[in-house]
Amino acid sequence: MGVHRPVQPIGPFYRGFEEPAFGATLQPAVLRRCRCRYSDRFDWHLPVLPAVSLPDHFLALIVDMAHIQVENLTLEYPIYGAGPGASTGRLLQIVTGGLLKKSAGNYLTVTALSGITLNIQDGDRIGIVGPNGAGKSTLLKVLAGIYTPTDGRVEVKGEIGTLFSLGAGTQQDLSGYENIKRIGLLKGLSGPEIAKLVPSVENFAELGDFLSLPVRTYSTGMQMRLSFAIETAMTPEILLIDEVFGAGDAGFQEKARKRLEDLMGQTRILVFATHSDDLLRKFCSRSLLLHHGKLVMFGETEDILKRNSEIHGLKSA
Repeated sequence: MGVHRPVQPIGPFYRGFEEPAFGATLQPAVLRRCRCRYSDRFDWHLPVLPAVSLPDHFLALIVDMAHIQVENLTLEYPIYGAGPGASTGRLLQIVTGGLLKKSAGNYLTVTALSGITLNIQDGDRIGIVGPNGAGKSTLLKVLAGIYTPTDGRVEVKGEIGTLFSLGAGTQQDLSGYENIKRIGLLKGLSGPEIAKLVPSVENFAELGDFLSLPVRTYSTGMQMRLSFAIETAMTPEILLIDEVFGAGDAGFQEKARKRLEDLMGQTRILVFATHSDDLLRKFCSRSLLLHHGKLVMFGETEDILKRNSEIHGLKSA
């Protein structure tokens, strides 16, 4: 039986689970939403019930839910040596669609993202749609914690895994095995957890004795195999993917595609940026449309693809 802990009504919300308890009592009311300090808001749709006690395993599941909440996100960055009269400034204005601000001194400020608000919950599969320069990769990097917003708030609960650029964190003078350990440590894994990854990487990368040699002796395809095998050996709670890439020969690419699809299906939240309409339809139930760093629309994937085609005069694939 869980610990009885009263729920305190606050306006239209109910606040409960304020202490690290493993149970809670619900007062006779329809509980529409619940906030707790371990994660953000969850939608509940419960009938009117007498006071009940939530079992330990049920409350633990609620507390453990992954989510991403973004409020009024804006990201700006300076471009030095590109004053208003410089040819570089003109080129930047064309590339960014004119989202430039004149700043004091000899630099311009590019607004990469502006006023974006999102609420992504456990179980969501979200696609990011937009032309080159729309802000897709930038948004993913903000969610991953690589970029810090200039303004607004980003709250992410859950272990994040990224598939942006293969090879990040790899040291050329270290062996394949040493790089497995290095990247595992960078991801916060313990020694025993890293040891469990090694057989998976060995079997998938198919590099054999080369894993004992320095990575600088590998071909480009071999390095991509190693990096892909390491990055996909772990199943994060939140998976952020920027486009789809090839790794190695045709046979290995098919093997990599299958592994990536399995990973995308197992993660609790998927955010996927791609230009492929077919992949968006396959993996993403909802999508968001970016245009010049602004959120144009967030809804069903088919509706987003149709709107994107209307804006850019494209024929949906």
